[in-house]
Amino acid sequence: MLFHPTFDDSRDGSASENRDLSESFYKTLFKRLCESFDYSTQALLSECILGIAPSPLGENTLFIVAPSLEVLEKLIARSDRIQNEVSRRLPGIKQTAICVQPPDAVGDRVPEAFPPQFPPQFMLGKIFRHSAEDELVN
Repeated sequence: MLFHPTFDDSRDGSASENRDLSESFYKTLFKRLCESFDYSTQALLSECILGIAPSPLGENTLFIVAPSLEVLEKLIARSDRIQNEVSRRLPGIKQTAICVQPPDAVGDRVPEAFPPQFPPQFMLGKIFRHSAEDELVN
């Protein structure tokens, strides 16, 4: 599992120290989130890249980028459980995006599993908005 901090944390102190602190924080945060799932979901998430980024409206979104269409489909089938855990453990996250990274444009053939209406330069996946009820439970 990899993560990508999505903000510039170089305002105070050394940029390297802040980056290290952010990296440690996000590693721990994503590790604890993943550990809250059953072993099969943990195995799927361990293959993914996780990150947090704002939506165009400024709402924080957890991105789970799967390595393949097969992993994407398995994660989407578990989306209710994933949304519940994200809402419970990361209350500032308003939605979860489960996506698959397209193959590299250079040299890779597009698998036939990708629908033709989604060219490989676009991310394929689904965004799940967390319900207001989930936020009230926390």
